[in-house]
Amino acid sequence: MAGPTKLHVHNDDPFHHYASGVETLVAVGTLALAVFTAYLAWATRSLAVAATEDQRSKWRPILIPANQDVDESVPGELGIQVRNVGQGPALGVHGQLRIKGPSGAVIPGNPNVALVGEVLELRFSLRERDFWRGYVVRFEVTCYDIKEWWHVTDFTATIREQPDGSTPLKINGTFVNETERRVGAVHGSRRAKEDAERHEKRPWNRLRRAARLTRG
Repeated sequence: MAGPTKLHVHNDDPFHHYASGVETLVAVGTLALAVFTAYLAWATRSLAVAATEDQRSKWRPILIPANQDVDESVPGELGIQVRNVGQGPALGVHGQLRIKGPSGAVIPGNPNVALVGEVLELRFSLRERDFWRGYVVRFEVTCYDIKEWWHVTDFTATIREQPDGSTPLKINGTFVNETERRVGAVHGSRRAKEDAERHEKRPWNRLRRAARLTRG
């Protein structure tokens, strides 16, 4: 007696092939849309960053040496002159003298605002009179703009022998640095104080303060 007949069924339904093709096209379209969306987000962010940079450049102060001289005429002090060649006023101008580490600061009472094109003299106190001889002297000068962004310029000075045999300090390096920091509340800014208050009122920060009080 013959065994059961085997029947091979081939699915040649054209609708099945059509549906598979549609699914492939949908998958490819979805991937292309995702790539385009990511590119659009990147392009939008790049335009926003460029617009922000362009706006900031309109009020950015830039402090450079007005000359190469370092004034050593006053015992216990060093003096330099800086010029604002930027597009906006330099506010809160301050400085730190660094010779093998922090060695002095701008003497209080000096003017701390440099308008566009203005020259400002900064005088730095010294802990000792001549201990810096033979070292590279660094002047770190900071300021902020009208939108309260910090800016830093680093000046380096070394002894340079002159034709008459004298060895005065001369500025021989200038480095203008951009920062992404703004004036903090400790400096008394109204905007900074308001930002600090909003930060403290956030629920998560309230919970942390409550937790600290509980532990205390």
